[in-house]
Amino acid sequence: MWCSNAVQVAIGSVEQNVLIPAIARNVACMGFATIFQGSPLCIASLPSNPLLKAGDLVGKKVGMHIDSLELTSTLLSHATDR
Repeated sequence: MWCSNAVQVAIGSVEQNVLIPAIARNVACMGFATIFQGSPLCIASLPSNPLLKAGDLVGKKVGMHIDSLELTSTLLSHATDR
């Protein structure tokens, strides 16, 4: 059956560094599941210099994988929009 106003749908998997910027550009897409049930990302510190709260990161450098860096930059750029 042919419908002139049919909607095209594509389903697949994509990394967050692709999905979040696409949503920010108003691309009609949506995430509906995760590979992990929680983030596998973490920040580690030495017992002699513990990081117990976000404020403990002030003045420190944090290394990130390029995917996380792109996602964090995108989220932070939009966090100041409001």
